[in-house]
Amino acid sequence: MKGACIVRKTGVLIIDDSAAVRSILTRELSAYEEITVTGAAGSPYAARDAVEHTDFDVVILDIDMPRLDGLAFIGYLAERRPVPVIVMSSFVTPGNRSAVQALEKGAVYAVHKPGGPFSVEEFVGELYREIREAAMVSVQRLYDAARRLESSGLNETGRIKRSPVSSRLQPDGACDGRLTVVGVTTGGVAAFEELFTQFAEGRQPVAAVIRLPEYVTAQLAERLDGMCGLHVKEAEDGEKPAAGTVYIAPGGRCMTVAAAGSERRLRIARGMGQSGEAHPVDELFTSAAETYGKGCTAILVGT
Repeated sequence: MKGACIVRKTGVLIIDDSAAVRSILTRELSAYEEITVTGAAGSPYAARDAVEHTDFDVVILDIDMPRLDGLAFIGYLAERRPVPVIVMSSFVTPGNRSAVQALEKGAVYAVHKPGGPFSVEEFVGELYREIREAAMVSVQRLYDAARRLESSGLNETGRIKRSPVSSRLQPDGACDGRLTVVGVTTGGVAAFEELFTQFAEGRQPVAAVIRLPEYVTAQLAERLDGMCGLHVKEAEDGEKPAAGTVYIAPGGRCMTVAAAGSERRLRIARGMGQSGEAHPVDELFTSAAETYGKGCTAILVGT
């Protein structure tokens, strides 16, 4: 029909060992006009055939499965069919690092797969939003950064000798009037880690936002604290940015910088930000520029 708008559907491959989960996700995601579920498999091992013969744009992958585990399968995809991967795990909770490991290997996002009674609408709605985001990611950059991180030995050895990332980012006396802000939209955990291992010790404070779920940011901060020469922590509301410290916004929260008398403080709020629409990276960058002026340096980690 003349003038009709053709919607470009995003093909999704679902890999989960639960037949019930595969059935629910296939049915519910297929209800969205922009999504078509092109395949489903009960394990990464069984999904190898789909990787070779099925047309898809995004993979939804349970990383807690037997035989060929989800983490190994991300590496398999990076070599055979580099596409965005959204990982699901029942163990995206404090103390379990499988989600962070998946993100380091190139996955774009990690979703907590609820156990027992849960809201299908809420869970599928989150997946839908992440599929839309993932479909726009330049995934080859994520996998390239993951390979560099792995070849550097950081995954195994922790701290390494660093080179300053930029002369502009080096400390030059008092840091009270200076702040570096870092933003990552979707994916990019390996590039994020790679960036911070290049920062010099004792530099101005850093405030960072990366799109990750609750619990994962705390694990990422703990890992980075052992990898680079800066103190890395999950940010808390009301903290005063201190030299030599990286503050990572908690998952699912918006972090901004505000003047408090003669001081500057970090502010943490739930949701997407003050406007209700702006991205958390935009919120952080805008507030930092308004508060620090020329003393603010911004780094956007692209995906």
